[in-house]
Amino acid sequence: MRILIQGRNLTQYLAKCHEALRTGLRRTYDARCFGPGYPGYRPRFLVRDFPAMVRHVFPDGVPPDLVIADSQYHLADPAFSYAGLRKLGGTRTCVIGDYWSIKGATRDRFVDIVQEEGLAAVIAYFPGARAHFADTAIAGRIAWLPPCFDPQIFNDWRVAKRWDVGFLAAGTADPMPTVYPERIAIHQQLLRQGEFSYLWAKHPGWRERRLAHALVGKGFAQAIGSCRIFITTCGVHRHPQPKLFEALASGPLVMSDEPEGAAELGLVDGRTYVRIDPSDVMDKIRHYLSHPEELLRIAAAGHALAIERHSCYARAKDLPAALRGLPPQGP
Repeated sequence: MRILIQGRNLTQYLAKCHEALRTGLRRTYDARCFGPGYPGYRPRFLVRDFPAMVRHVFPDGVPPDLVIADSQYHLADPAFSYAGLRKLGGTRTCVIGDYWSIKGATRDRFVDIVQEEGLAAVIAYFPGARAHFADTAIAGRIAWLPPCFDPQIFNDWRVAKRWDVGFLAAGTADPMPTVYPERIAIHQQLLRQGEFSYLWAKHPGWRERRLAHALVGKGFAQAIGSCRIFITTCGVHRHPQPKLFEALASGPLVMSDEPEGAAELGLVDGRTYVRIDPSDVMDKIRHYLSHPEELLRIAAAGHALAIERHSCYARAKDLPAALRGLPPQGP
């Protein structure tokens, strides 16, 4: 399968899941990226629209089977960056993450553009996007493709277990009560206790980083792996967050509230992760720290689940099935 992926290189961005998906696609299919930061990129005055982009990226004249366009849905006008998308053959799509930001007039505009450009699918990281667009004309075009991780970044790097518990997340030291009320409650309990060591830190900030940061990329994976137990949560939307899979891959026992779609993701309480909420998290931490054989068993199963089913390579193989069965795209 030939794939054109349009958008800027996100290798240096804090959230590694976006570039991870592209990495998996590039190493599984004949997928090629076009955008600032990628080899072969040409500025807009040289490549003015999608047909010109296809000619530039696929000079042999064989067009892509799939186009993943960079949606600007998070801006006031969610139009695509280049004109002429609807002129392309094959399957036309885009990827969205924070679907809840697409609301009001912006949502109406986004729905119109998806129809105008004849997109066969809107690939969504989170299953909640299906309900968010359920009352619109594109309801049948939402394809759930969960976030993934690059195992060259997130893996069990066998670092020393220096901490009993870790909780590194937005919404702990910087409270976000409307999005992550459970994180504040858990963090405060962990700060008050004196029974076990606790790794936490301020969020490093949502921006690109060209220099290494201790809690970004592989350094983040190693920090997670330095904990016997690592906590993450889903927030008010109950999302299977990228960090959930990154934490599973990094080797600790992962504790989390239950995300939407847990069964489909292979998340089984007591087998691949441990389900918690603010009312029982402390008791469950005490239990598993005092039963290390159970802790290690669940951690190993969670790691195996992540590598087998949620790496960027596994997710690339999931893509055709996610797109299968959707209604035909417009002309």
